[in-house]
Amino acid sequence: MKILSQVTLSDEEIQRLKSVLPELEVVVEPSIEGELREIEDADIFFGRIPREVFIKGKKLKWVQVFGAGVETQFFPEFVQSDVILCNTSGAYNQTMADQAFALILGISRGIAMFERNRPKRIWGQTRSLRQLGGQTLGIIGLGNIGREIAKRGKAFGMNVIAADIRDMECPSFVDKLCGLDNLDEVLKNSDYLVLVAPLTDKTRGMIGAEQLKKMKPTAYLINIGRGPLIDEKALIDALKTGVIAGAGLDVFTVEPLPADSELWDMENVVMTPHVGGLSPETRAISFEMFLDNFKRFVNGEPLKNVVDKQRQF
Repeated sequence: MKILSQVTLSDEEIQRLKSVLPELEVVVEPSIEGELREIEDADIFFGRIPREVFIKGKKLKWVQVFGAGVETQFFPEFVQSDVILCNTSGAYNQTMADQAFALILGISRGIAMFERNRPKRIWGQTRSLRQLGGQTLGIIGLGNIGREIAKRGKAFGMNVIAADIRDMECPSFVDKLCGLDNLDEVLKNSDYLVLVAPLTDKTRGMIGAEQLKKMKPTAYLINIGRGPLIDEKALIDALKTGVIAGAGLDVFTVEPLPADSELWDMENVVMTPHVGGLSPETRAISFEMFLDNFKRFVNGEPLKNVVDKQRQF
């Protein structure tokens, strides 16, 4: 059996995989040229597999994505195949929820504003600050990460409302849960609206000019999900014209964010470079999830975190 890993693995991690199956061959190859060379006899791919690599993987049985987002994997050959697709959803719950609130607090407490003023030796505030208690936190996508964001919102004394495509029971730490068909309720009532939905054909561009106009002019939009969930041009227009008060963004339509993007110079925007899921802890948890699934694969047991390739999450 052979694992082709796009993800860099330590000697210790390779040995832990081999302890499950001593005859296992593990090849670490981060370059697409190397992946094309090594894929033909690989049974398992660890990482995000490029389409041209997948097509050459005649023995491939399982792809374990190193991350929660799998939108790059839905090319026809993969979707129509019997190859299993898994992700490491669940590894990023804590760091992503922390990132959402880092952006929210950066906005509400003026941290970005003060940091811009610091090199100029400007003391004092140039706009009003907010407390979070009593404000309404809206969440689009109440999966594992969305739930952790909701819990943090409750801890800050916020009213929490959410929308999700799935039919589920409303958890105790959410005040109101609705389906995406009632998205307008979340849009018009949120003071801070957090996007953490998966990127699918149905959610791509779900926040455009029409949806932004339904938000409060004092509201802030936070995106830690995927950049294309938002029509970025419509967002820039809304930020320039005061349709909404501002935004906190960790993800963008094009990454790295182009140098000529107007977002760079907007004072009502707080940005981070798609780092919401990064921490030593998430790296370790993700490998443990892969190792657990590998044990299951070897033993013929059902894998965890299997992605529905038709529903795209």
